[in-house]
Amino acid sequence: GAIIPKWAGAASNARRATSNSRPTAHTPAFTSFDAPPLQTMNGFPEMEGPSRPPQRRKAKRARASDEGPSQLPPPGSASGASTLRAIAIDQATARACIDEASAIEREATGRIPETSTGVSSLQLERATCEVVRYMLFKWSSSHGAPINKAEVAEVIQKTLGEGIPSRNVTPNAMARAQARLAKVYGLHMKELQKTKARHSGPSQSSGSSAQSVYVLRTLLPRQLRPLVQDEREAALRSLAIVVVGLLRLSGAGNKMAKGALWEHLQGLGLMPNEQHEVFGDWEKLITETLVKRRYIILEHKSKGTDQDEVFMLAENGADAISENDVKDILDALRNQ
Repeated sequence: GAIIPKWAGAASNARRATSNSRPTAHTPAFTSFDAPPLQTMNGFPEMEGPSRPPQRRKAKRARASDEGPSQLPPPGSASGASTLRAIAIDQATARACIDEASAIEREATGRIPETSTGVSSLQLERATCEVVRYMLFKWSSSHGAPINKAEVAEVIQKTLGEGIPSRNVTPNAMARAQARLAKVYGLHMKELQKTKARHSGPSQSSGSSAQSVYVLRTLLPRQLRPLVQDEREAALRSLAIVVVGLLRLSGAGNKMAKGALWEHLQGLGLMPNEQHEVFGDWEKLITETLVKRRYIILEHKSKGTDQDEVFMLAENGADAISENDVKDILDALRNQ
C-alpha cells in the first residue's frame, strides 16, 4: 500500500486524543497559528505513554479480550451510527489532507527547471536541505513573520560556497524544498508578493518595498487544528480575524484610520489603554505583532492624531483570512 506521511495520521489519532482530557508532556503547541514549529511535526501525542508498566498493558488487553471482540455500540443503534459517521468523516478528512499535500508536491515538482544547474546532485541536495532547515527554524524563531525570498537565496549561495554561481541552482532548490515540506512535514511553503503601501506624500511605513516573501501554511485539516493549537495563538488569530475583517468591510480599499479602527474595537469591548482579560495588551498586539507578521501595515502619514495613522491589509492577512472567511463568520453570527 501507499506510504502515508506520519503527520497525515492526525485524523485517526485525534479520536484518541479527545478521549483523554488530561494534558500530557507531549502535547504540541503552535508558536504561530499558521504552521507549527519543528517540535510539533510528529503529530498528536500517544495516550499510552512509556511510563505505564508492560504488565498493566497486557492485563488491560486480557480484560478487553474477555469482555468481547469490540466495545463499539452496534452499527444499527443510534450511537453506533453516529460513531461510524465520525470515523468516516475522520478518514475522509485524512484523505483530503494527503491529497492536498500531494497536489502541492506535484505542482512544486513540476516547477523544477529542466536546465542544468551546473553543480553535482550532492550539492543540489545539500542546498535543498538547507532551504528546508532554514524555513522551519526561521519561521518558528520569528513567530510566523514572512521570510524574504532574498534571504533564502542567500542561504543557497552560502551552501554552495564562493565562486559557484547559484542562478540556476536557486529556483531548482526552492522548488524541491517546497515539494519536500509538503510531503514530509505537511507544510505549504507559499510564495506571496509583499504588499506595497499606497500612500501619497513623504511618509514612512512598515515595509513598503515590493518583493517576494515565503510563508508556511499547515496542511492539517481546519477542524483538527484546535486540538494542537496554543491558546494564546488561538486568541491572537481571533483578534487578527476581527481586524482583517474590519479592514475588508471598510469600503475604503482595505484601509482604515487608526482612530476609526479603535472606535470599532471599543464597541467590541476593547478599551484603549486598558488590558483585556483574553488579549492582554491588545493595542501592542495589533500595532506590533500583527504588523510584524504582515497581516496589516501601519502607515505613519505625519505626526499628529490617530487619524494620521492608517492601517492597511498586508499580503499575509489577505492570504490567510480571505473574504469568504469573513463572510462565513458573519453568516455564523447572524444564525446564532
